[in-house]
Amino acid sequence: MVAPGQNVRSAWGSDSYNTISGTSMASPHVSGSILLLKEAFPYLSGEDLLWALYLTAIDLGVAGEDNIYGMGLIDVHAAFLYLSSTNTPIDPTSIKWDVAIVDVTNPDKNELVCTDTYSPTVTIKNLGDSTITSIDVEYSINSGVSQNYNWTGILLPMIR
Repeated sequence: MVAPGQNVRSAWGSDSYNTISGTSMASPHVSGSILLLKEAFPYLSGEDLLWALYLTAIDLGVAGEDNIYGMGLIDVHAAFLYLSSTNTPIDPTSIKWDVAIVDVTNPDKNELVCTDTYSPTVTIKNLGDSTITSIDVEYSINSGVSQNYNWTGILLPMIR
């Protein structure tokens, strides 16, 4: 797939705009498309979302997949409609909870050796408007096997 990356207007310096080109202009279009789809379908995998973009791209150049345009230009609206045909989108304003990680303890790397163990402390806040009673966390260390941790308790909403 390809994304708009030629003559894209972008912020420039602290108070200006410029028209620039390149992969650094195309990549925000791709990541933004994925984020929009993930907001509508938070239960789908990244692979599912990428396939939707791939299958709904606007064909450019030679018909079909090619070495210049791949499958074509990403079309996030077409991908949304494609996913909506077999999945129910979630209204992002209907979610009444929001958790933010505000701190993770980090040891001084110079003081650790291979035989040390480390148990990080993660500080979270409830930014939503409903009490949270459980959080499932999936993590991996150095891209290793994913591990799961389930926290249960009472996390009241922050007073705003």
